Amino acid sequence: MGSGKPRFIAAPDSITSVPSDSLLTIDSLRTRFIPAIGSLRHTVDSSSWLHSSQLAWSDGRSVADQVWRMPGFFLRDLGEEGKPSQLNGWGSDWRTIAVLMDGRPVNDPITGTTNLSEIPIEFIEQIEEYSGLHAPAMMWNSQGSGLNLVTKQYNSLHPITKLRYSQSPHNTLLTDGLFTQNLLRGLNFMLGFQREVSDGRFSGSGTDNWNVRTRLRYNFSQRLNIVLTDFYTKTINGQNGGIDLFTTSNIFDERNAFVKNAKASETIARRDVSLLAVAQVFDDTASTTHMSAFYTNFEREYDGGSGAGTAASLLNFHKAEVNGLRLQQSFRSTVLHTDIGFQSEHSYYTSDGFFDSSKVHSGMNHAQRDKQSVFASSSTPLLNYVTPVLSLRWDRINGQSSSSMGLEFRILPGISDVELSVGYSQSYRYPSFQESSWEDSTIFRTSVVEKEKHEYTQIEIAYPFGTGNYLSISGFDRRIENAILMQPWSTGGGSPAIRIMNIPESRSRGVAARLELAYGPLSFLGTMLYTRYEEADSAKTLVPEILLGGELSYRNRLFRDALDAKFGIRSHYASRHRGMNFIPQLLSYTENRSVEIGQWTRLDVFAILRLGDASVTLAWENLLDANYLITPVYPMPGRSFRLGVNWTFLD
Repeated sequence: MGSGKPRFIAAPDSITSVPSDSLLTIDSLRTRFIPAIGSLRHTVDSSSWLHSSQLAWSDGRSVADQVWRMPGFFLRDLGEEGKPSQLNGWGSDWRTIAVLMDGRPVNDPITGTTNLSEIPIEFIEQIEEYSGLHAPAMMWNSQGSGLNLVTKQYNSLHPITKLRYSQSPHNTLLTDGLFTQNLLRGLNFMLGFQREVSDGRFSGSGTDNWNVRTRLRYNFSQRLNIVLTDFYTKTINGQNGGIDLFTTSNIFDERNAFVKNAKASETIARRDVSLLAVAQVFDDTASTTHMSAFYTNFEREYDGGSGAGTAASLLNFHKAEVNGLRLQQSFRSTVLHTDIGFQSEHSYYTSDGFFDSSKVHSGMNHAQRDKQSVFASSSTPLLNYVTPVLSLRWDRINGQSSSSMGLEFRILPGISDVELSVGYSQSYRYPSFQESSWEDSTIFRTSVVEKEKHEYTQIEIAYPFGTGNYLSISGFDRRIENAILMQPWSTGGGSPAIRIMNIPESRSRGVAARLELAYGPLSFLGTMLYTRYEEADSAKTLVPEILLGGELSYRNRLFRDALDAKFGIRSHYASRHRGMNFIPQLLSYTENRSVEIGQWTRLDVFAILRLGDASVTLAWENLLDANYLITPVYPMPGRSFRLGVNWTFLD
């Protein structure tokens, strides 16, 4: 079960290697298959907790359910299916975290956010996580951290069909289907869909989420693979604004609680089209050339309903398009790892808002951004125990230029298999379209919003011991100069609003740890995150200072090997904190200055029973029926039972 950070070793010959996946049928064209397509690490680690071979034995329904497994990350949840949660990582929030899919960006082009609950877990082969220090984060200009979602690549001679179904309270249903087969020698077709619907626990919180994903992959030769992917998502979400504390006596009483606006809703439609080509131009088969062309179309309509203190319904329309091209050359040998590349990106944003009854415009604006980037990263071992990693990046955005750098030392001190990493990075984040250009009555700016400067320091000790045992402890310090804040504000009529401004400095310091243990059929995974955040020397608890997560499981074959079963118990703990308020109209979070969120502990039990090609998931969530919040004021679910079925049909 051990994963850890990959050591500095030569990549295996990618022509002769084939990834191990029990759901993958490889035809006779093994020499045509280049594995690890879409991976920034150029390798697939099937022993990682974040690999599909392990995720298949998890009761998680989406990528969002796996965040707790990654030390350094925290997910701010609204307690309802499909709602826009906020990802935090290594002392920064979702605006600075690059979320990639096979190395192409999938962040919302307007706000920089990503709704991880909309990404089907069945589409993911491996989740790669990075802090702001590691080279991939620097190469993607990800100041906070990064996630790269490596998707599954099929190469099946015979048809494969998969069905996944999950049911939980409040008529919450998730259905996922997939079909894949080779159409010609080396040409594979994949079609998948997912729909998740829910009535919601409270009024005005229902959701209807559709995802359709199609892919053509052509293994043109042993030196060239081409992948064309169309990833389409449409979501209709109730955005009730949370529970109204002035009219509700018990916020956890689902029948009698009153929400702020039961009629507010949003509709989001997004299409991501990607063309990825991976070639082996040089004789060294471990050195690959990557070309990625991508297009994103994003549209959001927010309807404020007529229950927010006004007889007119406030409507906001936002649209963005992104066109990008990325070229990257990787060189791999036993003594040198080097990546160099170039990226060009053009994005366009427009918005329109008006009141439905009076047809009075509340704002209309547009903006565009042209971005060019050049990046490089190189590492080489010195004296067999020190490996320096140097990363450089140059960006030019709408005529403004900036240079970023990162330097990391990976040290093998010769004490067992202990590895020590220490490093420093300096980078810049430019304001998003929302921070710089979104204009309506709910956003206020005192001056032009300037770019941030991030300085990040990290030290990590990793210790793999025994078979399947691993321990890592990381200390980090992030200083943001000219930090961009979204502070709570209000309109003249008293409606929630935000004020966007720069402050001289903010700072986050913390410790993240991960422990994996395996003993026969027993395994344990534990994570810990301590974070201290300051704005101008004033401490604030925007995220819990202490987060703990742990899972103990037992897996074995029963009834004369007829049943492959896993039973587990999982617990999460968060300390007392203030947190952040969610503003649905702006799809943003601001500092909470009213109520304080108490500490909480949650306990789940689950079982996964696999018989042949079918598996059944049983989960009893929040076993102790704890009443708790992560985001004010959105109560998290109480005790509930969930049933899931996953069936694979071969031939």
